[in-house]
Amino acid sequence: MSESLEKFSARLKELFSKDLGADSGYPEKTGINMVTADRKTDKRRNTAIAVIAAIVALILIKFLVVDMIVSALSARSQYMNIQESLDQLKASNVNYEKTLDKYNRQGDGRLSPKERRLSDRSDDLDLITDKVGSAATIKNIQISGNKATVSIEGAPMDSVSAIVSDLEEDGRVSYVSVSTTSRDPGSVAATITIKFKSNGGE
Repeated sequence: MSESLEKFSARLKELFSKDLGADSGYPEKTGINMVTADRKTDKRRNTAIAVIAAIVALILIKFLVVDMIVSALSARSQYMNIQESLDQLKASNVNYEKTLDKYNRQGDGRLSPKERRLSDRSDDLDLITDKVGSAATIKNIQISGNKATVSIEGAPMDSVSAIVSDLEEDGRVSYVSVSTTSRDPGSVAATITIKFKSNGGE
């Protein structure tokens, strides 16, 4: 009997000596857990940042990529238009050269030897305008064969002399002569005769 009481007493001591909180089914933590609320706030903030970043990325793509593509397409379109115009000009030029060659072959056969030796009228007129018209007032121009007669007025005698010298130095001119009809050195009326070199160089 005494031994049974000792065992019972030891059992009670063992039970009371254990940490009741460790084996109980009740939670030990008594404070409020704020981690869940913080995580929700962080998630919303991260979502907003992601949306803003996506918008910025789309804007950058628009300006850096889409605009470059549009510019490239526009440049290509302009290039194609220019190339098309060049192709048309080349085609027209080929036709023109064929027509000109045909005209020259036919025309040269109809020109007399004297006509072939005549200087180019457009070149003659350009020379007269450049050498004479720039220094005096031209009243009249007559061209016959390779000779031109130019009437001028209102030029000082020094200017007339300079015109003649300038004409004589031109490689297209064979010789030059001048006659004046005014005795006023400050305002001379003159007739300049210009003999152009023929196509044969004479």
